[in-house]
Amino acid sequence: MAAPQPELKFEARHNTTALLDPNLPEARPFETMINFLRRSRIYHAVTATCPISYDLIEQFWTTADYRLDLEVPTIVATVATREIQITEELVRQVLRFGDNVQDRVDFPYPLIVGCFERMGYAGAFNDSQLRKTNLSPNWRFLMHMLIVCLSARKAGLDGIGQTMQSAMVALVLNKPYNFSRYVFSSMANNISSPQHKFLMFPRFVQLLMNAQVADLPMAGQTMKLTLMQK
Repeated sequence: MAAPQPELKFEARHNTTALLDPNLPEARPFETMINFLRRSRIYHAVTATCPISYDLIEQFWTTADYRLDLEVPTIVATVATREIQITEELVRQVLRFGDNVQDRVDFPYPLIVGCFERMGYAGAFNDSQLRKTNLSPNWRFLMHMLIVCLSARKAGLDGIGQTMQSAMVALVLNKPYNFSRYVFSSMANNISSPQHKFLMFPRFVQLLMNAQVADLPMAGQTMKLTLMQK
């Protein structure tokens, strides 16, 4: 008899929605950065929202399988008796990153260090993780948004891993970056890591499922993601 799967956890501060309204009183100190983000390639992905069904997200991650035997690497799941197939290209279309399949997801560390030095990073560079708190307020705002709205991280809001360092560099220096591959690869890694598996990217997954199946039933508990907060 197969062992029961552990309950997959939901993290309310993961894959949250960014409220990028420069007219809000609390947003005034970050008006320049918010206007920058509203023009950026990630604006749709960090602000797009929809009702999120806990039951459907749980079904997706419970049944999800990473398939390499299809035409392209594909995540296949069964949700409400319907088959869902997610590819990197679907992520690209639905989240509107505007990237290309040949774009990279990491940059050489000297480039990262140089960019963070230009941003006035106040910490040391002898650690694989940099610290958000060592950035000035506007750059800290940008990194905080990347961590809570776009990254695959489920806990810890200060450490900046090298992938998010590269994403930051791509935005600051306007370099091509494959955000679509980052999201898709993170989902595939979540499937292949059962001990650490959780309800990853609930907002993105719901948007991707809605794009494939127009009439998914939304009965049951709705997930309550927090808005991005400083």
